[in-house]
Parts: sequence; structure tokens; C-alpha cells
Amino acid sequence: MPGEHPWVDPESVLASMSDAVYVVDGDRHITYWNDAATRLTGYRAEEIVGTACPDGLLSHVDGDGRHLCGDRCPLQETMLDGQRREVRVFLHHRDGHLAPVHVTAAPLRDEDGRIVGAVETFRDDADFRSARRRAARLERLIRLDPLTGLSNRRDLDECLAERVARQAADGTAFSVLMIDLDRFKGVNDRYGHETGDRALVAIAETLLGAVRSDDLVARYGGEEFTVVTEVADADELEALADRLRALVHEARIDTAAGTISVTASIGVAIAQPGQTPAEVLARADRALLAAKAAGRDRTTVAGGRVTPRCAGRDAGPRAR
Repeated sequence: MPGEHPWVDPESVLASMSDAVYVVDGDRHITYWNDAATRLTGYRAEEIVGTACPDGLLSHVDGDGRHLCGDRCPLQETMLDGQRREVRVFLHHRDGHLAPVHVTAAPLRDEDGRIVGAVETFRDDADFRSARRRAARLERLIRLDPLTGLSNRRDLDECLAERVARQAADGTAFSVLMIDLDRFKGVNDRYGHETGDRALVAIAETLLGAVRSDDLVARYGGEEFTVVTEVADADELEALADRLRALVHEARIDTAAGTISVTASIGVAIAQPGQTPAEVLARADRALLAAKAAGRDRTTVAGGRVTPRCAGRDAGPRAR
């Protein structure tokens, strides 16, 4: 008859939805699971239907990693008080990763108004995922030197604080190397700041490739770099510093006026128990000043000797 709507199968409607949907009975056994839920979780209906929420297949957790499938389950709370809920949670995908989802839980009632189950719809929380990625990118950016891509002073300070705390907790030693490029102002004055920046980038990449994977390399400022390492033997540190000096000198920057190479002076300090990050840096800096005062292109270990520069190598920038 005109005005009447054709009968529609509710399951067909649920199956066609883009949002994931599942239905539970009064004991929280899953009685329905649509195709969108399979796409979002990786679980097929035949794997899920008949299981109970507390079985933990999806094992929802909140943003702090706390499990929600017990007393804190939004679906269970909705079945207890009849209130509709919207929450952001993470569900366990079939392949093992946690997926952020936006969940809506609503009660299901019988003809007498009694709650006999609940329905949960959930969808990929794209906005939340995007916001987290933007935050992660921003966090990385604020820890990096924009020119060289090395850690910046903020990242260095946090690394040193963590190293000091770890040394106090379990005795893990660490050392700091302060590296200053000799007479680098001459590069900028003679060849221009663009060439100077190219040189800094080349040297930064050289340093990064020359240390261990768990060492931190930071741009301390200007033409000064810092390495934080767990090497804590004076002889090994001296050998490391001398190797870094040699590699820095081998870095080449081609210009119209010729090829530029520079030398570096390095001050080394082994962190002593109870020292603050500032005290460790100050000791490394004093050792660096001693290397500079001794003629540059040298390594000084705090409390130790000054390593002479390589024979036949001029300190400071030169063009070949």
C-alpha cells in the first residue's frame, strides 16, 4: 500500500554499515559480528561469535595500557546503568598490534524495557591516530638540530639526566666527548655561511656514522658537537676521540676555490658518581680548552694527557 515501507532485514542493515558493529547478550556473549568489524580487527565472525567479551580476544585497553574487559568495561557499565557511552580505546588486532578506535556502547532492551544485552559500534579513530602522529613528529623535531639532524641541546640534556640517574641506580658508567672544529670561523669568513653549513652537515654525518648505535651525537652549538657514550676506559676513549678527529679531517667539502677540510679538538670526561650533568659537561669543556691551548687538533682526557696531533697535519681549515 502507498506510504508503507518495505520490510528490511536488520542484519542486512548492520552488515552494510561502514562502522564495525557487534552485539552481546546479557552475559556479554557476542551474538553478532559484521563485516566491518572483521576488516577493522582481522577477526572473522566465525572466530568471534559465541565468545564472551571477558575472553579477551579484543582485550580493549585505555590510553595508559590498562585493560578494560573486567570491571571497567564500557559495554558492561552501559548494561548496568542503561547509559549510552562514547570512549576512545585501543583494541588488539588479530596480527598483534593495538589499533585506536572510537567506541559507542548502547543498551538493548526487550519489550518490557529490561536490558538484555548491548550493541557496540566502533570505527578507526583516524583523528586520534593523526594527532598522535603529528605529536610524535613534533616531539622528534623539537629534539633535533634543524641543520644537521643531530640531537639538539634539549635532547642532550635529557640524555645526560637519564645517564646520571642510571649511573646512580646501577653503576652504569658513561663519558662525554666535547668536539670543537678548529678555526671554523675562517671557513665561514672565506667561503661563506652556506659552505660552512655544508661542512657542518658533512661532519655531523661523519660523526654519526663513526660511533656506536647506542651513543648519542648532539650539536652543542655553532661548530661544537657532543658525544655521549658508555665507553668509560680512558685508553679506549682516547682511541675513539683520535679516530673521530681523523675522520673529521677526512671529510671533504668541494668549492669553486678548492676542497676544504678541517681539524677538530676534543675534550673527554668520564662521568664520576654523584656528578650532575652540568658538572660532567664542564669537565669535558675544560679538557677541550686544554686541547685548544696545546695547539688544537688534539685530544685531552680530563685528568689525563694531551694526545698530540698527527704529524704533518695542519690545525684548522684549509683548501686543497
